[in-house]
Amino acid sequence: MLFDNMEKRVIRILVAVCLLLSVFAALLLFQSGEEKTFRALDISRSDADSVWPFAVSTGDRIHVFWVERTLERGYVYHSWSSDGKIWSDPEKMTGDDYNPGKVFVSAYGKEIHVMWMERSSDIVYMDSGDNGSSWSEPTTIGAGDYPAISAGENGVYVAYTVKYPETGIRIIRKSENGSWEHIASVSDNGTGPPAIASFSGGFCVSWVFNDTVYFKKILEIEGKFLPADTVEVVSGADVSKYIRISASGDEIYISWLEGSGFSGSAHLAYSQDGGLSWSHINLGPASVLSPISMFFDGKERALCWNSGNGITVSGEMEGREFSSEFTESGAENPSVCVWKGEAYLVFQRESGGVYDIYLLRASPK
Repeated sequence: MLFDNMEKRVIRILVAVCLLLSVFAALLLFQSGEEKTFRALDISRSDADSVWPFAVSTGDRIHVFWVERTLERGYVYHSWSSDGKIWSDPEKMTGDDYNPGKVFVSAYGKEIHVMWMERSSDIVYMDSGDNGSSWSEPTTIGAGDYPAISAGENGVYVAYTVKYPETGIRIIRKSENGSWEHIASVSDNGTGPPAIASFSGGFCVSWVFNDTVYFKKILEIEGKFLPADTVEVVSGADVSKYIRISASGDEIYISWLEGSGFSGSAHLAYSQDGGLSWSHINLGPASVLSPISMFFDGKERALCWNSGNGITVSGEMEGREFSSEFTESGAENPSVCVWKGEAYLVFQRESGGVYDIYLLRASPK
């Protein structure tokens, strides 16, 4: 009996010590200011290659889109979650009539706008007005290269490059009756793959030409589109084709990659005065083989890129800056969005000879 009581006391002491160590470790983690991270989750669950993921949020849902490729063609797929943990079964959104290479997505309110470029250079669009529960039929809205899309309170804008009748960036907008109208063209200072962002009162575009990053704002006043002067943001840099832009009011962010071959660096330029003046930040090492991704909704922002050793995600949420490095071996083509106080990062990674789409979450303390 004596030994039984002693054994029970030892067990109680060990349990108490373990609890105290757990609390102490939690306090250290809290005080360190590091971000909470979560194990990668495979959401595509396919035997075929799943590539080029894109993440967006619509209020009470977060969505991921990607292209599943077979030997014959590609298909657009979609999955969503209402808690970031349990995901819907992947939904096949396109059939054999289409062959998308990469998918681009923009969301505003409960609207989701999906676009891709066909192998034929046709640009195809479809949308949902009810959080992705139902979708319009795909429709061809133009033909060109390097399409970009942005949805906001003024509507849905698409920018892409064209070569005929003259080389430049063509910008179209979806009208109230569902048709698409040409509203502007940009051909000064040479043009390259564009990025576009809508804001209250108009939209802005950015592009790269001869290692220079350019910016142009176009205002809509009484139904007319009035372009401002083109601004040279950064020059003399070895800029890759991957460029992103986000805007809210007078606050504008442009991100891009510099370098050639396999390695380079990630960069961010920002303006607080509507694009009149710019500040430039070198964010750190990057692989130039995967694009940089950026999220900004006027309150929270996040960027992610392939650092060469994994995926780096940084930004500001709930008034606090954060930065995390995920050492996910083989991770490519990341995309990020912020939803309910957490950064959701999706990427493709090869496993067993097949690319799948994975998701990670990070949140500041």
